[in-house]
Amino acid sequence: MFGVLLADVVSALTDGILLAYAYRYLKKELADGTPFTQSGADQIQRLGIRTIVLPLVAVILSAVFYEVFDVAQTLRTESGDLPSLTMGIVLILVSLIFRYGAELEGRKKMGETT
Repeated sequence: MFGVLLADVVSALTDGILLAYAYRYLKKELADGTPFTQSGADQIQRLGIRTIVLPLVAVILSAVFYEVFDVAQTLRTESGDLPSLTMGIVLILVSLIFRYGAELEGRKKMGETT
């Protein structure tokens, strides 16, 4: 029973960490007034990578806790890590769009100053 509790704590901590990173990105984007900044694109790309990696680490740690405490893993009805993998890929693709938008904004500003 303790192994299941530890596995659930790892899962909850992973979700909380990802939520904190997303909050930090959204707060910065709101302050900038646009998502089309280089730093914003970098930040959302890192968020996408973390959205892929952190749940995988959580699954590995959970499996270790299940094994150490000799608890049978329960079958979950959810589709595993597919949503986090998909969301991470989408965030990385969105970061490319935001990076391109930031380049266009930079060119636009350069054209206005000359």
